[in-house]
Amino acid sequence: MPSVWHAGDEADHSRAIEARDAVCAYAIHAGRIAQEGVLGQIAGDQVMGLFVPGLSGPDYPRKAVAAAAALVATKVAAAIPVIEVYKSPTCGCCGKWVEHLRANGFAVNVNDIPDVDAFRVKAGVPAALAACHTALVGGYVVEGHVPAGDIRKLLAERPKALGLAVPGMPAAAPGMDAPHASGYDVLLFQSNGVRQVYHAYPKT
Repeated sequence: MPSVWHAGDEADHSRAIEARDAVCAYAIHAGRIAQEGVLGQIAGDQVMGLFVPGLSGPDYPRKAVAAAAALVATKVAAAIPVIEVYKSPTCGCCGKWVEHLRANGFAVNVNDIPDVDAFRVKAGVPAALAACHTALVGGYVVEGHVPAGDIRKLLAERPKALGLAVPGMPAAAPGMDAPHASGYDVLLFQSNGVRQVYHAYPKT
């Protein structure tokens, strides 16, 4: 508990607890907390410190919660790395995959380049795993229409690998979104081409 709290500040303390719980619920609902440690920091002394003993007024709790929510946004933005996407300027499904990433809380920087194949080779993606776009995030390569949830899992677990790939353009993958399509696999791959199934998706 911060040192500003003193005996007799029960009302302020109660408002702080309510604000902390509201901010936690807001963050979890937004689905943008990447690590529990971030939430713990936000819900700890920094949020409680928004409440100063002796202050009152009908707008005080609301303003404190709003300030805490802004703190959540700042911390979350710092915790989630930007995904750099390299694609052809004419690829429509690549753009839809970018929309999928953004809808799931990722910040994305799109790089339209004339030669995606050359960039893929430079990134170390084996030819057998090639797709229509290549992305870089958190020290990993992401090839093709990999779902946002698998990218989050990759960044949280940080396995020893070059990255994830969804070879080709499976009709059921994000950005393709075809109904009644066959299942597909997300592959975890190494720089030497060794790969394993990271997540198997059933047909839709």
